[in-house]
Amino acid sequence: MSSVSPAFRAEYLRNFDETFTAETPADSVRFVVLDSETTGLDPRKDRLITIGAVAVINGEILLDDVFDALLEVSYNSSAVTVHGVTRQESQSGVTEPEALERFLAYLQDGVIVGHHIGHDVATLNAGYERHWGFSLQNRSLDTMDLALNLERDGAFPGSNPGDKLIDLAYAVKSGYRANGTFVFNRATQAVIRKMKDGDGNYLWQPAAKAGDASTLMGFPVAESEDMPDMAADSYSVAFGDFRRGYLIVDRVGIRVLRDPYSSKPYVLFYTTKRVGGGVQDFDAIKLLKFAA
Repeated sequence: MSSVSPAFRAEYLRNFDETFTAETPADSVRFVVLDSETTGLDPRKDRLITIGAVAVINGEILLDDVFDALLEVSYNSSAVTVHGVTRQESQSGVTEPEALERFLAYLQDGVIVGHHIGHDVATLNAGYERHWGFSLQNRSLDTMDLALNLERDGAFPGSNPGDKLIDLAYAVKSGYRANGTFVFNRATQAVIRKMKDGDGNYLWQPAAKAGDASTLMGFPVAESEDMPDMAADSYSVAFGDFRRGYLIVDRVGIRVLRDPYSSKPYVLFYTTKRVGGGVQDFDAIKLLKFAA
């Protein structure tokens, strides 16, 4: 750790001299939506692989106000490739100090937003502490907490919240409903798992045996991180017969590219397979929209 406070830290701290307050309208605050990938889950010993961020002001995603960095990682290569980053890419990235300095200049006094954002912030802080002995001063907002607050404040009705799920299931015609599945992400799942019927029984039931799906009101459940978090005007719960409602197009064959040059004396092989899909029967799948 350097004992000298870097000039860029002083520039960063000046952003907080006249920053927003608790009374500042949310539409005047610069939110920085952050996602980082790391070599593991322990901020004290694991390292950043990538940092990506985009600013949001007044509900508008600012595509001209973005940040991205691929960091140099010369070890734990299996953890790196899990995130879709090749070993060669990670070894040619920028150094951690360079990426952290650039990110600080980009972040300014923005509110950091993300899902389970505590891990991202802790890993960033570990880097700043390691190199210069300071931590971020920014406020942060965890979308998982937002989902739980939405449950408390009425994303589902305060009484009989399961009625909305029943309405959703029976919005699907009987021919599709028999093979119906509920789909939502883990934040929504955390809310729904706590719902009970009038007798105090959970609507969610665990799988009867290994390999089976858990059920919600007797229908199987699938978790998909591509589903949006619960928010105003979001479609965060889906139900239906996805086998009949969604068509996956799987092109026959795999394309293989042989690369004997990039990692001598090893030979690399890159494979590509084309897959697509889309809704083919809108009667088979219905979505639950959350009120504004």
